[in-house]
Amino acid sequence: MKEFLVDCAYLFFFALWSPWLLYKMLTKGKYRAGFVQRLGFVPRRPGERQCLWVHGVSVGEVASARTLVEAFARRFPDWDVVVSTTTDTGQQTARRLYSDRLVFYYPLDFSFAVRRTFSRIRPDLVCLMELEMWPNFLRVAEREGVPVLLANGVLSRWSYRLHKRFWRLLRGTYGRIRTFAVQTERYADRLRDLGVPEEKITVTGNVKYDTIDTSPAEPRTPLAEELTLRQDDLVLVAGSTHAGEETILLDTYVGLRDRVPRLRLMLAPRHPERFDEVAGLAAGRGLAVLRRSGKRSPAGGSDPPVILIDTLGELVSMYGFADVVFVGGTLVPVGGHNVMEPAGRGKMPVVGPYTDKTVEDVELLRARDAAVQVADGEQLVEVLGDLLAEPAGLEQAGQRARQVVIENQGATARDLELLAAVVADLEVPTSRRRKE
Repeated sequence: MKEFLVDCAYLFFFALWSPWLLYKMLTKGKYRAGFVQRLGFVPRRPGERQCLWVHGVSVGEVASARTLVEAFARRFPDWDVVVSTTTDTGQQTARRLYSDRLVFYYPLDFSFAVRRTFSRIRPDLVCLMELEMWPNFLRVAEREGVPVLLANGVLSRWSYRLHKRFWRLLRGTYGRIRTFAVQTERYADRLRDLGVPEEKITVTGNVKYDTIDTSPAEPRTPLAEELTLRQDDLVLVAGSTHAGEETILLDTYVGLRDRVPRLRLMLAPRHPERFDEVAGLAAGRGLAVLRRSGKRSPAGGSDPPVILIDTLGELVSMYGFADVVFVGGTLVPVGGHNVMEPAGRGKMPVVGPYTDKTVEDVELLRARDAAVQVADGEQLVEVLGDLLAEPAGLEQAGQRARQVVIENQGATARDLELLAAVVADLEVPTSRRRKE
């Protein structure tokens, strides 16, 4: 009965949003991608082995899960590990990182779609990355006898307030999760305040740190030559930028050119569909653009001032070329992206005021004088100019940032032990063998 009521609620909101959704599906490929799979028509998992289903919403969660997936597969080689995502960019990342595993789209939370997905995947254990709780999904998992563990858990201030307001509705959803492995004591306190029993909560740290490359950045490489980077260039890498930020960064670059003549700006937009738009923004300011994909603007000589990273999966490598890094999603109200990736490569990140999604990481770095936060684009010009004028200080700050990452690694092993404890409690394989 409860599943029916939840389905009715979903249908009501779906009907309200359907004109907008139909428009987006017709105009944006990412809204069409995987739609059939989201209805539960995922590939059938072959064989009869036991199965761990790992779910990450988007790129960040999928990438963070990598070390945990690999560690589980080594510990339990007789198990299958499958991976699902919600977003299209997450799906692309998952197919790249887990090319030897079954990767599919997470179902819409209609009961029929969830049941069909469970029937085809037949999981014995589910691991949800960060905080992804859907009522029908957890209800079906409970009915099928499939334990659910939340790994790398977060509960942002905004989510906490929302969950507290709707606690009466969410109480049963929380109760269906067996273990909450959270990143920090702050998140654990918020879960306790929401009524989650103490025995269900464990602070294990952030597995993201275990996925971060902490190898020292190499000097100029053949890739640098492809990007026309010279030994005396100073490089500002702006990673995972969003609409509105590239305009500020391009204006910042123009404002710094006289002060830093050999400055090059490397832009890596978060969403692939915006690559052409960002190239156009640079061209509109009279700035020649070299695109990583091989396309080059017709003007600008041999060393175009702007390098556009219009490929996927290369941002961390590009951080290695940086003298200073700006992390996107922070000058506009997105909440920020992974500041620890540049930190791991020994680069001090600069961020804007909007860091809700990365507040813990930013605080860790700032406490060690290994990150800088600015209020707006005007301050960004001033701060970057001062940083680039002191290369020795930048290098020292970058090494402090790298040390922060190293000191916080180890969460994967702790999360793995929690998964192993659940596996040990599975008296008999719970893989469902029924067909649709």
